[in-house]
Amino acid sequence: MAYDEKQINAKIDRILHPKDVSALEPNVPVFYILRAEINGRNEVVKGKMSNPPKTGERFTLEGKWEVSRFSGGMEFIFFHHSINLPADERSMLRLACEITSGIGIAIENRIWETLGEKWREIKYEDKIRGVTPTILTRLQATIRELANQKERTTAIAWLITIGCTPKMAAAAYDKWDKKTVTRVKEDPYVLAELPNYGFKDVDEHIRDYFGILKDDPRRIKAALIYHVRQLTEANTVCLWADLFTKTQKAIDATPAQISQTCSALFKSEVLVPFRASDTIARHADFVNEKLILDFVLAVPEAKSDLANAKIRQPGNGFTFDESQLTAIRFAIDNQFAIINGGAGCGKTTIIKSIADTLCAAGKCVELCAFAGKAAARLKEATQHESSTIHRMLDYRGDFGFTRASLRDVTVILDEASMVASDLLAEIVKRRPERLILVGDEAQLPPVGSGQPFHDIVRLFPQRVKTLTTCYRNKEAIFQAALDIRRGVAPNLHAQTDKELWNVEAIGDLRATHARILSLVKEGGVDFDKDIILCCRNGESIDDPCSVSALNADIKEIVNPASEEEMRETTFSPLRPMPGDRVINTKNHAELDVWNGTTGKCDRFDGAGAMWVELDFSNAQHETHVLIPKKFIREWQLAYALTTHKSQGSQYRKVFFVCTRRDTNQLLDRPMLYTAVTRAKGECHVIGDTGALYRAVMETENKMTVMQELAKAAPAS
Repeated sequence: MAYDEKQINAKIDRILHPKDVSALEPNVPVFYILRAEINGRNEVVKGKMSNPPKTGERFTLEGKWEVSRFSGGMEFIFFHHSINLPADERSMLRLACEITSGIGIAIENRIWETLGEKWREIKYEDKIRGVTPTILTRLQATIRELANQKERTTAIAWLITIGCTPKMAAAAYDKWDKKTVTRVKEDPYVLAELPNYGFKDVDEHIRDYFGILKDDPRRIKAALIYHVRQLTEANTVCLWADLFTKTQKAIDATPAQISQTCSALFKSEVLVPFRASDTIARHADFVNEKLILDFVLAVPEAKSDLANAKIRQPGNGFTFDESQLTAIRFAIDNQFAIINGGAGCGKTTIIKSIADTLCAAGKCVELCAFAGKAAARLKEATQHESSTIHRMLDYRGDFGFTRASLRDVTVILDEASMVASDLLAEIVKRRPERLILVGDEAQLPPVGSGQPFHDIVRLFPQRVKTLTTCYRNKEAIFQAALDIRRGVAPNLHAQTDKELWNVEAIGDLRATHARILSLVKEGGVDFDKDIILCCRNGESIDDPCSVSALNADIKEIVNPASEEEMRETTFSPLRPMPGDRVINTKNHAELDVWNGTTGKCDRFDGAGAMWVELDFSNAQHETHVLIPKKFIREWQLAYALTTHKSQGSQYRKVFFVCTRRDTNQLLDRPMLYTAVTRAKGECHVIGDTGALYRAVMETENKMTVMQELAKAAPAS
């Protein structure tokens, strides 16, 4: 046996792990340990497959031989796999019978003698001896499965032939299914749309198969579209000069060829030019931001239907000041309004008053926020039902947002600075009776495209009421946040009756990481109430002062895995286990669990599903939810979070990791301000004071379609 092979052909003998494959979800990657026949010998192979393999199936596996930690023998660890299907019908029947329980060689021969090459059309009426209804049902299921596998295998084999890697080919089929070959033949550059792949992957490895020449318009078009997409991941416009430079560098085309192709993309409305500023947008971004802008410009500045509505005061001996009353009245009297204000200005109390007042006047009011935890906190603070935007708009996965209209609804959107253009456009296109955005322009802009809240605040001040009174103005954290907001370096230490502000200068990256861990070991962090915030997720658990590295190391301190768990083949230092703090990263309408929902892993059931104890109950008033096994990978450890993921949440103590490494791309004034304002009692900035001072001075404004459109828009 040659143990230096990187590709092997294996016939599955039996499944060693997992023991029970009947409960596994289809199309969900699962780690398998298999016994397989390889070159006449029985060997162990390990790797992930999307569907359970069956005894008798043959696979081509790509990977490497390694020494087993447990047995000391050799085993093959595979990273990619493809099923090997026979080319002739007689052999296909043999395979189908081999992997169908209850069919031996005698029954197989009778099927072939009776039906020949039409064996796939077998039915009970054929009266083949030994083919009972149960066996027939199993065989028909195998026939369907092999047909699907054959189509997938054929497509993937063709994609590999044209130059795709096996992983890229599998990703293409997962995205386009039976349309894959047709899509790629029409335009091979669609492969550049796959996650983790790009124009260069297609251009260097695939275009030669199709005979696409250097100056082929398809090639130039693909390069332009790809680089526009890269340049507008956060912005919604890019500079023509940047696009031209990147495209020319990628394909070495002449300026005339690039300009000509770009003009064709303008005519077909794939791209949209703003000639006055020499910028370019993708059509989808243009449509979304124009929709928002048109809504802002079209609504009248005041409505008279609630002119006499009595504003509801908060009670408990507290009354609104003049600026707060003005903001509330402005929101009630207008079809569109923004309430802007920093931490401690009473925004949540104002939302409650607006909702109370409108409900008392007989209006339908719906409160929402981008993240699940922000929506839950809003509900708790206002005593009004609140949901994520996705839930409010009845998001149904592949079917998109299915709610038809908001015409009779006042929508109050909290933490609106987090909402990207495409999501705000989904609200606007449903024409709410009133739309009230509440947020803080000093916080981080959205992770996604555009920054509609920030743009409207700056471009249309007549639509905005900014709160000026803060009821924490004498407290330590507020003073530090106010300095940061103004672009002034805060003091390094301050303490007041209710708040503590502290900057701890460590300097070195690894020393900062170690200091965070020492605070955890000393019991200074209660993860049910406190949080550690970072600028970056990190490439691996070896990336110090990142979310990944801190989560792995903190878990080892507060909830270490048992020896038995560590021996499991699916073990990972970042895998949630009972007792771990967790956060959900995707929207799942069917579970009523949304992006940003946090809680604690409670236990796993017999089928591998995870019970989570939520920090806040969901819309069904449940505090415990069962997460199916196929969705567990979308739950991450939550001892440390990025600052972006913390938006909309409040914590007793915040420990913010501030390092010089992150100042070039990530750490700036909005990120620092957002992290600091998550703290209610204590805020500790740990790391590099130079990075802190530099962040205070750094602020970057996105370039957007709305800014370009507003230049030509009439004043509202």
